[in-house]
Amino acid sequence: MSASILGMQTNTKPSSTQWPASIYIFMGTFSENLGDANRQLLLSTEHGKSDDVQLLQKTLQICDPKTKVEIIPIAIETQQQIINQLAQKRASGEHMLVINLCDGTELDGYPGISVVKNLQNANIPFSGADAHFYDGTTSKPALKRQLIKFNVETSPFQEINPGTELADIAASEKILSWPMIIKPSVSYASMNISDTSIVHSKEEALCQIEKLCQLTSQGIFIEKFLPGREFTALCTGDSRDGVKVYPVAERVFNPALKTEERILAFDRYWDGYELGSEAPAMTESSMVWYDLAPSEWQSHLQDLARRAYTACGGNGYGRVDIRTQSFDKPDALVLEVNANCGLAFGDGASSLGEILKLSKISPRDFCMDLVRYSFARPV
Repeated sequence: MSASILGMQTNTKPSSTQWPASIYIFMGTFSENLGDANRQLLLSTEHGKSDDVQLLQKTLQICDPKTKVEIIPIAIETQQQIINQLAQKRASGEHMLVINLCDGTELDGYPGISVVKNLQNANIPFSGADAHFYDGTTSKPALKRQLIKFNVETSPFQEINPGTELADIAASEKILSWPMIIKPSVSYASMNISDTSIVHSKEEALCQIEKLCQLTSQGIFIEKFLPGREFTALCTGDSRDGVKVYPVAERVFNPALKTEERILAFDRYWDGYELGSEAPAMTESSMVWYDLAPSEWQSHLQDLARRAYTACGGNGYGRVDIRTQSFDKPDALVLEVNANCGLAFGDGASSLGEILKLSKISPRDFCMDLVRYSFARPV
């Protein structure tokens, strides 16, 4: 177990007993059986992916030049055959690790939980969330129930069910106040979040629910809109060997935006991005940028993130998104816990990468910790 996962930094050279001879990077690819993906899905999953994965490959090779690092595209249809082949190599004595970047939902055409389960069944060491953590955080209402069960501060919510929309909105009024925000139960990269997600009345809520029902079949829920500040925390490790929380970052929204525009709405968040092109540079007109959370809030926010990550069975690594109810007080509530959050180190490529920059931790050091933990974790 890496000492830095437990909160102590180390830059020691990897030894053969704690470092694999081969690292295979699993890169999720879209299922050809599902036809063409829509623009939102392609932007959120494909933009810059090839460059990001190649940079990860180079970083892992810097950690130990003797290690073979190979990128393997993984589709829903091909994963079992590839995992079987790796299992045979491992049975023959190859010391290997899979860096699992597959974070789809299967229903979106990308492999996700099935890869994790198949790796576990094959007893192949891998990075990131195990099946319990991955599955338990895919549905936002499910993970919020876990937070509530373990007394982790999060907003009350109401699920919206087909055929009982009006009754569900009425039920939400008993535990929430307007404005509220309507979200898909399963989503990532701000997909299906827009300015109209924030609603101020039954009529607006019903209109948004009807619109969202045409975009997703995986559930909808409504919760209180929090008008304060937004933060994100990177957590690694597990409750057994210790959870490390990195310095919490704030997503600083452009002050020119109105209060209800200071959310990661898809069209605004991805404005300027095009497939096959570089990410737009951050400027004073950017929608959002990252900075360290106030020093006097760090301890409280890190504790909240640690408790949320642990409540959801966190292991490997994950990100906890947090928002305050007001602008000048750390009255924070957990929005969600993201198992297998984006692992990318390029400028603006991922929240994880921005947190590491603010923490002054190099991609190499993070990768060394990640590999040591993943290789040592029981399979």
